[in-house]
Amino acid sequence: MFRRGIATRCVGRLLQILTGRSASASTVSQVTRVPEAAVREFHQRELADDYLYLMFEGIWRRCKGTQESRKIAGLVAYGITAEGRREILDFCPAAGESEAE
Repeated sequence: MFRRGIATRCVGRLLQILTGRSASASTVSQVTRVPEAAVREFHQRELADDYLYLMFEGIWRRCKGTQESRKIAGLVAYGITAEGRREILDFCPAAGESEAE
């Protein structure tokens, strides 16, 4: 649900559909907090210094919220290992792709 951009207030209804039980406000809060903690850990983890190439890319993703769907920009850093495996090193939201922003 978190990755699909579903608003927090909709999580309770989705949990009810998935589990067949009504979800309390504290359960909804806990479910939405878990991904935030995982994302924070991802940003703060130590990285190995074994990447042959680094790439930085601006991406646009559709974000669904309580209002209408909109697109948001993000910056992503990738590392390419000696085995040719691409790994996401980090990401962050961005104002846009132009230099003025």
